[in-house]
Amino acid sequence: MIVISLYSCYNNSMKKGEKMSEEMKLKLSLAKKGKVFSEEHRKKLSESHKGKIPTNLETFKRNRLGKTNSDEWKKFMSEKFKGRVMSDEWIEKIRLSSKGRIPWNKGLSFNCGPKNPNWIKDRTKLKKFNRQIGTAHKEWVEACKLRDGKRCKLTSKECAGQLEVHHIHRFSEHPELRYEITNGITLCHRHHPRTKQLEEKLRDTFLKLIS
Repeated sequence: MIVISLYSCYNNSMKKGEKMSEEMKLKLSLAKKGKVFSEEHRKKLSESHKGKIPTNLETFKRNRLGKTNSDEWKKFMSEKFKGRVMSDEWIEKIRLSSKGRIPWNKGLSFNCGPKNPNWIKDRTKLKKFNRQIGTAHKEWVEACKLRDGKRCKLTSKECAGQLEVHHIHRFSEHPELRYEITNGITLCHRHHPRTKQLEEKLRDTFLKLIS
């Protein structure tokens, strides 16, 4: 290939640490301009790079560490992709191309497992996974909000924050009532009780409000 030969000749003549001149960069650019690789050549390139880790990966990480995109750039990207919808055909192509592919960064994370500064050695001290998720919980929340007119049942001038559905009888202590609509009440974040004592104190009030 002419391009590779041109690059190889120049590369061999360069001294160690010497940068490529702008003239040579332009020559290489013009030599490659408009060139289309055959399907066979693309397949060979794909196979040769499969499973390889980029040599400049560490340099890229160091250069990007702590950097964030400017608000101007974020706005530009947001406007560029606004309203764009991928076709079903394109989505299927992406799915098939990614199927069975091993992520390039698999096993390269330096903040994973015991290497993470927030790692807890005693695994028994880990917080329990939130059980209040899933279809049943979502349906229960929506049903309670609709019944209460999507507003805090303790409506006052002190209301603040987003709406939350509170279990009148505790979630952990009454599994049989977890998704009963009569065991839920819609409250704002400000009025949602945060302690067990307050929950017990307001329980009768909550039951009266939804009855």
